[in-house]
Amino acid sequence: MNGKKQFSILIVDDSGANLRLLAGILRADYNVHIAKNGFDAIQAAVEKRPDVILLDILMPNIDGYEVITVLKNDERTREIPVVFITALDGQGDEEKGLSLQAADYISKPFTPAIVKLRVRNQIRIVSQLRDIKDMQYHELMANVLNGLDAFIAVVDDNYRILFLSGAAKGYYGIEGDCTGQLCYDVIQELSAPCEGCPNQELSERPDDTIVWEHRDAAKGGVLRKTTKLIDWADGKKARLEYAMNLSGAVKLDKNSLPAEAVDKKLYSDPLTEIYNRQFFEEYIKSVLGHLACSGGVLSLMRIDIDCFEMYNAAYGRPKGDACLKRAAGALKGCVMREGDFVARYGGGEFVAVLPNVDKYGARLVARKMLHAIRDLRIPHEKNDVAECVSVSIGVAAGRVQPAHSRDDYIKLAGDMLLQSKNGGRNRFTLAILP
Repeated sequence: MNGKKQFSILIVDDSGANLRLLAGILRADYNVHIAKNGFDAIQAAVEKRPDVILLDILMPNIDGYEVITVLKNDERTREIPVVFITALDGQGDEEKGLSLQAADYISKPFTPAIVKLRVRNQIRIVSQLRDIKDMQYHELMANVLNGLDAFIAVVDDNYRILFLSGAAKGYYGIEGDCTGQLCYDVIQELSAPCEGCPNQELSERPDDTIVWEHRDAAKGGVLRKTTKLIDWADGKKARLEYAMNLSGAVKLDKNSLPAEAVDKKLYSDPLTEIYNRQFFEEYIKSVLGHLACSGGVLSLMRIDIDCFEMYNAAYGRPKGDACLKRAAGALKGCVMREGDFVARYGGGEFVAVLPNVDKYGARLVARKMLHAIRDLRIPHEKNDVAECVSVSIGVAAGRVQPAHSRDDYIKLAGDMLLQSKNGGRNRFTLAILP
């Protein structure tokens, strides 16, 4: 790696010799933090937010298994990939670590080349997932914001444009990309309030949102402008400059902002409160495009509750809805990495998207899902393969090619789901996309 160190590593080991050795191997390429026990590791993970954690398993007081359990149950640290460093070589030890969502293993005694390779692989995944998340967020924001009949811009600290809505461009006849231009030079309605203007009203809210309304006869009504800080890219904040003519066709609650609509309305299934099919359809396009360029892999799952129609008939729709909500929560809990997600696909079917997860990782997640649903122990007397609710899963996995489409993954995963159903249900079937 060249230039400024962009990524940080937290090394956790009770052996001073191992800490010095690992730090020496990685310090030239990364910002390195160290912790000598599990308690310090948890605190450092929360405070430093490293990109990757190298974690020794055998430590006094609390071991590596306990540390990773705490990290994965804390929303502040659950997305950080953890690589176990261990002298344990049993298959059961590796399975236990993977079941606790460890990203990889480095066996002792280790060599500098292996340590660098394993860390570099995790950093590459972290970097790709950040790119996907930024791309996904920007595209979703653009879809929501462009769907509103309003003058909208997202600007940086210097009020240079990061995004400009289609309504604003269309109203002023603006063509091309406005990114980087001063907002006030492009859209007059998004300029600062006029000092001393008798036709305007300014108010500040407790959440640092500033709202002003301006009566503008020439524009036909009352213009309301809202300025609010929002999350944008790479952890940075940006200002959402949002103005609309209140006499227009679009009516929004004055406390509602487009950024909130992304999470609460357009892309959330109202019953299960997980992502809906619309989110999946838009997200998968971004993921496939990015992974095709980077040469990454993708696993896509279709998950269907076994005999769900019979469950509804036997127990009634209210219990069927309750079953869907519990199943959605269990499935969502099985995909904890940044960039992974589960969405409701329709009826009793769900879909899971796992960027940069190969067939081996997909098998692990599929098994975890089967167990998670069975562990709910929801009675289902009409299920002929179990006394409780179960699911069948179809998995399509493989390296993404430019020719691959969303339909290719959906069809293959659907075919594998049918094989799981015909093979006895309560199981998963996986195929590689050619």
